Amino acid sequence: MKRIYKALVKYREATGHLPARQQELRNLVKNPAYGIELSEKDVVCNDAKTPAYTESKPVTTDPRYTLNWNTKRPDGSKKPVLPAKGERDLWAFSTHYKRGRSVDLGGKYPSVQYYGFAIGLFSDGNVVVLPAEDLVAVRRGGSSWNTYFPMETGVPKSAIPLNQMAKQASDQHRAASAK
Repeated sequence: MKRIYKALVKYREATGHLPARQQELRNLVKNPAYGIELSEKDVVCNDAKTPAYTESKPVTTDPRYTLNWNTKRPDGSKKPVLPAKGERDLWAFSTHYKRGRSVDLGGKYPSVQYYGFAIGLFSDGNVVVLPAEDLVAVRRGGSSWNTYFPMETGVPKSAIPLNQMAKQASDQHRAASAK
């Protein structure tokens, strides 16, 4: 993550902005114009074929990659190139080591209990390793939720712990199926 931070700083200095899309961050390794010394293995999951990975399915949007990138803050505002004093933006993160296990609460819909950890790279250069249960979730409508690090700038006050979100989602499905 520290190498990714250096790459993002160089990218920002060269272009005047942060990557606009997640793919742009991944493409940094293919563009030598910025003098960024990253290899493909810095942004691609190298343990996807190990027994630990295949036996314990990780909760990720794309298991081929360890890095994720949000272009906006949790409140929907655009991330500034340079955060103001006291602001802390999440520049890159990995939930590759976050897992979910099914918990039977009785009934048709089990809940999920999250464990493991997530890694966050912040705009101040600090890397945070956070237990998965300390991540927070914000409802985005219906049964859709987004997950965030609680210390990022812009996390709404309505954010709840990740495992509480999983229970609420399970309860919502259970109530809907009872009708």
